[in-house]
Amino acid sequence: MRSLFSGIFTNFLAQHHQQLRARSVGKAVKSFTGKAKSTAQEEIAEVQDFKEELLEDQKKFIIQKEVEQERLKQQYEQQFKTVEQQIENQNLDVTRHELIQKTKQRHDQKAKQDASKEKQSNFDDLSNVRYYDEAQLTRRIRQSKNGESLFKLYNAHKFTYTTKNLVHTLTKYTQLVQQNKSNRLPKLDRRFMSLLMSLQSNTNMLQNLEKSMILWSLCKLNMQEEIVEKLIKESVDNIKQLTFKQISILIWVMAKFSYKQTNQLNSVCLEVGLRLDDPSVKICTQNEIKKPTSQKKEEELDFEDLEQALELPEEKENIIEPQSLSMFLWSLGKLGVYDEDLMKSALNVISNQIDQFSPLMITQILYSFSNIKYKNKEVFEGFCEMLQKKADQLKEENVLTLKTLIVCLCRLKVGEQEFILDLAKMIINKTNFKKNPMSPRFMSEILYSLSKRYIYDEKIYNQMASNTIQVASSMNIKDCSESLYAFAKYLNKNKSLQQAIQIICTRISQLEGKLNKQYKQQIQESLKIGSIQNKEINKILKQ
Repeated sequence: MRSLFSGIFTNFLAQHHQQLRARSVGKAVKSFTGKAKSTAQEEIAEVQDFKEELLEDQKKFIIQKEVEQERLKQQYEQQFKTVEQQIENQNLDVTRHELIQKTKQRHDQKAKQDASKEKQSNFDDLSNVRYYDEAQLTRRIRQSKNGESLFKLYNAHKFTYTTKNLVHTLTKYTQLVQQNKSNRLPKLDRRFMSLLMSLQSNTNMLQNLEKSMILWSLCKLNMQEEIVEKLIKESVDNIKQLTFKQISILIWVMAKFSYKQTNQLNSVCLEVGLRLDDPSVKICTQNEIKKPTSQKKEEELDFEDLEQALELPEEKENIIEPQSLSMFLWSLGKLGVYDEDLMKSALNVISNQIDQFSPLMITQILYSFSNIKYKNKEVFEGFCEMLQKKADQLKEENVLTLKTLIVCLCRLKVGEQEFILDLAKMIINKTNFKKNPMSPRFMSEILYSLSKRYIYDEKIYNQMASNTIQVASSMNIKDCSESLYAFAKYLNKNKSLQQAIQIICTRISQLEGKLNKQYKQQIQESLKIGSIQNKEINKILKQ
């Protein structure tokens, strides 16, 4: 670096000497020509000034070079630090990468070991299954205690499963899902979807009973897949070959999925009507159907024991099980199908053998007729008499059945008031209001039905008022309208209902946007009946 600076400085001095020499020569020439007027002293002074300027420039140059050297030194130091930091970071990255690689290798190794163990376990468990026949496989399917063991068996033999094995796997899985013994939802389980695809590709090999089992299972799982529509169409086309039980399953599935195809419903109703008109037809319970052990939470009746019914032998000719007929009629009511000739035929068969029907079945039948507003008071009164004879069985029914029965009897305007009141008392006694209060819909349906039949009991209404306070925040506009009507009707008899009425009015004001003409009229009628003054509600009703 010093040699570089000395060379530059030497060149700089040489250039200045040349300039000085050139100036001197120029002045000499001028003096010889007579144009120069300066003296020798002036020339010396000028040379001296030039030397001073040269020294000053030399000092400035040296200072600049020192500053430049310091700047370069700092730059080199900064670059050195940067390089050191990069090397350190690179070492850290290398270390981190190595750790990640080692961890990944360890996990991969463990996964391989687990897979090997599972494979060996599957081999140990199923080493002899390949020699099982259809009946033995069916037995193994039914013995499965959870979804994993069921699908382990399926995965090992899905290419040798018969359609019967596939159907039994589906029904068993449905049962396990209902018992909460399956860890996955059906639509999220690829093994289940594989099973469904296998069934869908083999529908032409299915028997009528197997089609019914598939429809029931998918309906219970609430899976309205493509195969459902396909099987419904095939079953309707083959309606004459179906047993009455299979027809009831078919129409039940259609009702559950709101499958309202007029032509198909007409075909089903026509076939059932012809069978019911046969003089030789009999209502007979061939097999005992077990009662459900747990109370349903959804607020509708269901074909609870259908899975067990499907496992039972085929019906004999001209024999109809009461459960099949009651469920068939329930499904028609759910779909809103009104066929007067069919209803007359069904009522004739039922009324002649009413003792064969349980309280639940009679409730399903009454639900159907009340839903389509079919009137035959004489026959329905006969149903009520039979229900009263089966009072002991009624006490064993769950609250949903009792509530539905109250609603149906009040809609049809049949049954003695005392009998209906007893049903309401059964519900009150079976309900733990502290732990599980009645839902707003459940409560309002009971209250509205009782009030329409002018049935009043202070204890029941007080309990319902207390329940209203608990569930008011969950009430919709229909619940509010019906409950308000019931409480307002008997406010003069029971002033303690006032608090529940005020809470309902507050809830109605919160649901102002949900009010339509029908609810406004009903609320206005309720306020008038109970002489209730509520400025906020009156303001809303006038809008």
